[in-house]
This record gives sequence, structure tokens and C-alpha cells, in this order.
Amino acid sequence: MKLAYIPFISPTQTFLKLAKSPSTKILDYQAMLRELDAWEPKMIGNQKFSYDNVNNPLPGIYYPPEEEEYQELLDYVLVSNTHLQPVDSHCEILTPVWPENCGNDVSCQVSDHYPVTCTYSFPQDASMEPVATE
Repeated sequence: MKLAYIPFISPTQTFLKLAKSPSTKILDYQAMLRELDAWEPKMIGNQKFSYDNVNNPLPGIYYPPEEEEYQELLDYVLVSNTHLQPVDSHCEILTPVWPENCGNDVSCQVSDHYPVTCTYSFPQDASMEPVATE
């Protein structure tokens, strides 16, 4: 895979600009999965983007949503095809704030990226029921 570089723009801005093209993003994602020999579990929940300057005010400091909206799934938890496969799995993007019930104020955000958490169920033994792990 060949990476493009746009001079005078930060690496984050370069990625976000390149990721705006849906066909480029899909091809890069598929190439990443092939290169890693991995797959991504299904996503659940309402939050679809791990980097979101619309709903998370922290990245909005650097990239104001009124100038340009950045809503991207940039953070992944993948499963290797070369190891034990889960019998069931799913991932979810969380939207934590601290302290709890603080709201959506910028001072309550714990990161500029929302965390991705996944749950996997693996069989302990071929004759046993699956065991859930996180």
C-alpha cells in the first residue's frame, strides 16, 4: 500500500483529508484487513464514529465542526484469522465523560477519540459451552 503525503499539513489532517473519499477509505480498510489477515467484529450501539468532532467537543477545539465535520471510525479492534476464533463477538464505541453525569462539556471529555470495546465468546473446549471474555 502506498501512502500519500500532503506537505504543510499535519499527519492527522492528511489522514482525515484522505479519508474523506469513501472509495479510498474502503480500499485502504480492505487492504489493511488483508495485510493483517484479520476481521472486524460487528459494531453495536448508537455511536458510529470513534473520532467525532460533532458529538465530542474535545477534538472540536482543533477542528471546529462549523468549519468542517470529521466523523470517522478510526479506531479498530480486530481478530486475527490465524488464531482461535470466537463463536460470538461484537464491539461498541463508548462515550465516557468524567466525572459521571458531567454532560458534554469539553472539560468532561476523557479523550479526543472515543474508546472501542469488544466482547468475545470463545469455546473452552469442543464439548463445553462458550465462555464470554472482555
